[in-house]
This record gives sequence, structure tokens and C-alpha cells, in this order.
Amino acid sequence: MKISPLVVLALCLACTPTPGADADGPDAKLARFIREPETVRIFSARPVPVPPGQDAGTQPVKWTRAGSFGFTHEGPVLTEAERQALAKSWVPPQDVKKDKRGRLMCSFSHDIALRFQRGDTWVDAVVCFTCGEVLFFNEKREGLDGGTFKFPLLGQLTDQAFPGEKFGNARDDW
Repeated sequence: MKISPLVVLALCLACTPTPGADADGPDAKLARFIREPETVRIFSARPVPVPPGQDAGTQPVKWTRAGSFGFTHEGPVLTEAERQALAKSWVPPQDVKKDKRGRLMCSFSHDIALRFQRGDTWVDAVVCFTCGEVLFFNEKREGLDGGTFKFPLLGQLTDQAFPGEKFGNARDDW
């Protein structure tokens, strides 16, 4: 059986990692977390309401940490279709435009977090809807150069997970 040289070339190109990206390096590992997670859960950083007559310091609150940010409301695990849509909306770090003219200046108000989990490890994407920034952290709370997501989808997922809650005002524009 004879194999066409074009088929061999196509297979070689398909198996070749992108320049500057080690197949097992940090960029490849991050891409696997975003594109092929076992689960993705959404969290909200909304303030915890304190019942009348109760001191805020005595109220038990379950906190989830993402980097140095705390999240008080745990949302649902995303469905397979939502995870696939989120993976398609991810913009890898090398493709993110660094020009931020026209964006609002803010001190990064952490509105939501997405936890991409594979086994016992995870990557958190912390999102500010006001300025359009996404910060990425590993399970050790170390910052990662993680890229970004297309914000209209993030807005839809947030509205579904936390109906009636209001988040940053510019989320559909990023």
C-alpha cells in the first residue's frame, strides 16, 4: 500500500506542536484544562446578606478561594454543551490583543470565577465584568498567563447561574 506524500505531510504538520509551545509545557497544560476539563463550576462573589439582628462576624459562610479572591456563592456545574461553548470562546494568551484603549479603568472587581477541574487539580478564571479582565490561577493560587474569553457567553452563563443578580455594566462589549 502506497501512502501519498501529501498525507504524510499533513500528518506531520498535525502532530507538530506550535512554535514556542512545548507539548507538555504550561501553555499546553492550560489549553487542556480549558478545552478538555472534567468539570467546570461557576462561582459568584456577591456579598453574603446578613439576617436582621445577626452580626456579620458570626454568620457561617463557605468561601471558595480563586487566587487571592474569595467567592461566596457556588453555582452549578456547567453542562457538556456549555463547557464546549466556553472552550470555543477561549482566546489563548498569544492571541489576546494587548491594546486596552477604551476600556473602563477599575480596580478589578471579581464578579465571577470559573473553576476548570481535571482530577485533583484545577485552573480558576476570575472575571471582572466592569473592565473586561480575566485573571487565571492554578490550584496553588499562582497567577497564569491564561488569555481571555468572549464576554457575551460569560454573561449568558452568569445570568443562568445567578438569575436576578446584577454584575458589571460593560460585559457584553468585550
